[in-house]
Amino acid sequence: MWRANLRKQCGRVRKPTPRVEETEEEMLRRTLDQCSEGRNCCALRIMAQQLDFRTEESLLERVVKEAGHEVIFYPKFHCELNFIETFWAAVKRYTRENCSYSFVELEPTVIKGLDSVPLQTIRQFAGKSMRWILSYAEKDLSPEQLAYTKMVYRSHRREYRKDKGQLQSK
Repeated sequence: MWRANLRKQCGRVRKPTPRVEETEEEMLRRTLDQCSEGRNCCALRIMAQQLDFRTEESLLERVVKEAGHEVIFYPKFHCELNFIETFWAAVKRYTRENCSYSFVELEPTVIKGLDSVPLQTIRQFAGKSMRWILSYAEKDLSPEQLAYTKMVYRSHRREYRKDKGQLQSK
């Protein structure tokens, strides 16, 4: 499997952004097929093909499962599926509006912000996320929703301008 002068990583290995209806196996295959030198051009590609390497469980997963809980990882770059993101956005909004912008006051303000979001609102955030999840699962997205899911955000410090169809700095 290993040979002399094997590089750690060739210049062509970049993990692609997962597609909405793509399994981890399909994404891996698509990644490995991008290199013109084949699947054994570098150590990263060789290791990525090994079953035991791909199915390795992280320490976080192991600890959580041993405690009797289930670990569910959401797809990357799909914050609409995780209601904690909208909850945290509400907390940050409260903090910005009520902060004296001193480090000493920041912690108590964030704690008040966590308490400021009513349980009913948190449930609404969870319901909205669940509707997104079900829409993805049933492939029942309107053209506007489908366009939203395919937007590529390159920075969390920019917002997407619908009228111009591009990212703008704040």
